[in-house]
Amino acid sequence: MTKTEVFQLATSIKAMYNYVVLDETYLDIWLMATKHADFQATMQRFCQYISDPKCRHSAPLPADIVVTKKETIDPESEKMQQWEAEAKARPVKHEDFEWMRRQIHG
Repeated sequence: MTKTEVFQLATSIKAMYNYVVLDETYLDIWLMATKHADFQATMQRFCQYISDPKCRHSAPLPADIVVTKKETIDPESEKMQQWEAEAKARPVKHEDFEWMRRQIHG
């Protein structure tokens, strides 16, 4: 996330939890924690966090709401990439096809 996005997130946290102090240390912590975060997904998770009645008294920690860019990758797409990598690592030989054909057709 950019500094501007981190500031927007921290300002949103401050708006919901008025005891939070937006000082340099607080912003630096969030900046380090959100270095590889997806801004939109993190803001969406923040909205879910503040909608939970159990969380109404405690400001979120980075671990509560930060979503990394890697987490936002479609799981199906990630699984396909894994299968493709495995297939490239172990290519099927022509003999294997012949063996399968004989098994099926006799």
